[in-house]
Amino acid sequence: MRQLEQLNELLVIKLRVEERAYNRLIARETVIRGDLERLSDQARQAQQTTTVEMKAIGADISWQAWLGRSAAALNLQLAEVLAQKGSYVEQVRKAHGKVSISEELLAKEQAERRQMRAKKSLDDLANQFFGANSKRLAITPDVVRRSD
Repeated sequence: MRQLEQLNELLVIKLRVEERAYNRLIARETVIRGDLERLSDQARQAQQTTTVEMKAIGADISWQAWLGRSAAALNLQLAEVLAQKGSYVEQVRKAHGKVSISEELLAKEQAERRQMRAKKSLDDLANQFFGANSKRLAITPDVVRRSD
């Protein structure tokens, strides 16, 4: 039983590690989406405030080029994060499934142990009742019957 408990503990730790990695990825996605939104806001503001002087020296074109490069870089980062997110979701799902199965096995084993202890207690009680010198009785489900 101890090995199953240790396995379950290791699987829970692995699940927590996978969840932390996934949450860091989600945080990174949120930051990138926020950066893209700010960049979009800056582009809208720049369109409204572009002056003749800026156009005359080509600052508006440089600004638009910088916006384009920055948006492309952020979109590339977002695409990479979203691609990783798919594999992380699968890893978290698998880790959660392993924990669920190990918990079910552990609960089953614990129930079997409780049942064995109860049976032993009942056997000991029956042997005490019928005496130590008599043949040892084994109480099994087919021997114990309900009286009507």
